[in-house]
Order: sequence, then C-alpha cells, then structure tokens
Amino acid sequence: MMPVPNSWRLDMHEVGQLYFQLLDQKNMLNRYMEIVNNNPTLMQERRQRNPWFELGPLTWYAYYSCLVLRNIGDDDDRTVSFYNILTKMGHARYLRHMVFAGGSTLTQKAIFTDRKTVKDTIKPIKTFADRVIAHKERGWLTITPPTFNEVETCMNGLQPVVFKYMNLLLGASSTAYGGPKAGWDSIFAYKWV
Repeated sequence: MMPVPNSWRLDMHEVGQLYFQLLDQKNMLNRYMEIVNNNPTLMQERRQRNPWFELGPLTWYAYYSCLVLRNIGDDDDRTVSFYNILTKMGHARYLRHMVFAGGSTLTQKAIFTDRKTVKDTIKPIKTFADRVIAHKERGWLTITPPTFNEVETCMNGLQPVVFKYMNLLLGASSTAYGGPKAGWDSIFAYKWV
C-alpha cells in the first residue's frame, strides 16, 4: 500500500480553508442582517441618507462567494482547485494501491463522479464569476447575476463532497468548523452608522 501524495493533502488543505472562509462570510452576513433587522430606527435613519446602505455587504458577499466557488470548481490546470485535485486523483495510476485516512479506498469511477458533481454544482455561478467578476467582459451588464438561493444551493451542494475528501486526505478532524472569530461583531455595539 502507498501513502497519499503530500501535494494532494496540501492542496486539499487550501481548498478546505477556502470553504471555511466561505462559511465564515455566510455566518457573518447572517449576523449582520440580524443586527440590521433588530435596529429598525437606526437603519431607517441610515437608509434615508443612503438607500443603498445594505446593498454593500450583500453585494460583497455575493461576489466573494461566487469567486470562491469558482475557484473551488476551476478546471484550469494552473490553479489549486478541488476540481483539479479530483482530476489528479482520478488519473493516478496507483490509486488502487492507496489507502486514505480511516483505511478507506477509492475508485476512479467514484472520483470522476464526484468531479462531475463539483462541475455541475458550480455551473450556475461560473459564467457570472468568469465573465463579470474575474474578467469584466464587454457587455457584462447584460449577464444576470446568480440569486442568493443559487449561491446557497451551490455552497450546500459542495459541502458533502468537499468534506468527504477533506476526511479522506486530511483526517476526520479536518472538517471541524469553529465559525468566525469570536467577537468579530463587537463593532456593532457602538453607533457607527
């Protein structure tokens, strides 16, 4: 039996950290929106001065999420992406001789099925991320952005597959998500808007 190549582990660690950052941003946005909704008087004053006030964090979250999801599913072989990790694993000649964390084994068919899942899951946001955020093509204003539900569906669809390979390559404790840093929302304890 052969050990798993260290490059796969390192790349999977990077992908896992990206996914955790995405979860942090989601949790932070939800907390921000909770604070906004719990302070209607303050927010009404703010909206009168700037009707687009809440749009900033929402737009930033949507763009950031689309870029991270695009990166996770990127098939450009110059990038560290989850899709490329699965490609390397699927093409490994010695895969059947490898033992993963927990004594698990994998087949090429299973890996390529998971790779297709990643590609299909990312598809709703990829065009927008490629043509509007990453490259700002001509005519970008005519491209419809994904909805928040599409972004959430994409995140939720990736989680089981990403966590499966984090467990296989990095061990069971690698998927323990601790949430955003404690106290990050303390700025909202002071009137700043």
